Amino acid sequence: MEKIKYGYIVDSAISMSDEELKELNINKVCFGITDSLNNEYEDDNKILTTDVIMSKLKEGITFKSNAVSPGKVMVCLEEMIDKYENIILFTISSGLSSFYQNVQYLTDEYKGKFHIVDTGEIGYGIRNIVLESKKMLEKENKSLDEVLKYARKQNKLNYTMFTCRSWEPLRKSGRAPAILAKTFDFFKTKPLIRFELKNKLGGIATSFKKQVGKMIATFFSTFKNISLSKIKTIVFYNNNVDEEEAKYIRDEIIKNFNVEKNKIIECFVPNLVLIYTSNQSFGIHIQTEE
Repeated sequence: MEKIKYGYIVDSAISMSDEELKELNINKVCFGITDSLNNEYEDDNKILTTDVIMSKLKEGITFKSNAVSPGKVMVCLEEMIDKYENIILFTISSGLSSFYQNVQYLTDEYKGKFHIVDTGEIGYGIRNIVLESKKMLEKENKSLDEVLKYARKQNKLNYTMFTCRSWEPLRKSGRAPAILAKTFDFFKTKPLIRFELKNKLGGIATSFKKQVGKMIATFFSTFKNISLSKIKTIVFYNNNVDEEEAKYIRDEIIKNFNVEKNKIIECFVPNLVLIYTSNQSFGIHIQTEE
């Protein structure tokens, strides 16, 4: 049987349903999630759904994620290797997980057939990179080298920042040192998280409006002198923010980026991020073009 030229693997940090992935013939490997009662789950949104996570967080239960094991990827590769000439794995940002580093050695095991892209992103950012790469390979007949080069530089054209209500979720999940988190909470500051920065803050803010303002200001300081026409996608990650505050965020996006309300994509964050940022957290993702 003649092999299909390209196969694709993503992880569960992507903002795409299983139905969408199946329709597009994209394979998924899932992170593991463990709660503070030592229950273990697959991050497949089946048993541990978003609603279940929210309910458990309200009960004071915390979570930690476990990077996708190389073994899971190897099983997926063995199932695909006789069917596809080239297989591309798109991973969550290496600033958030060790997954990318952990599977690097597999490029030697499957030399010339297996390729890995660190998207530098989560959620919609990964989705955009995967769909555009797939289109370039299958519809536009771009070479594999061209597409890998494109995909690997997209993190420099994307921007994602998140913020929490307090430092408590980050402290409980182990994402922030306890002493640091307690100190910042004492001074009533709130964390700003840049997803491409390994174990580093994107900043702090002292009020909700300053959170929003700093997130937007950091975009413009990162992408200096950018023309607003170069912005392709704006996503507002809304994790049950109060409607009055959600309206303020939408209005600030509309005002600063000169977009219509219906052009803003509004969605929940992937569960893998929700377990660390908790209820009523929010974020902004912006995709630009050269």
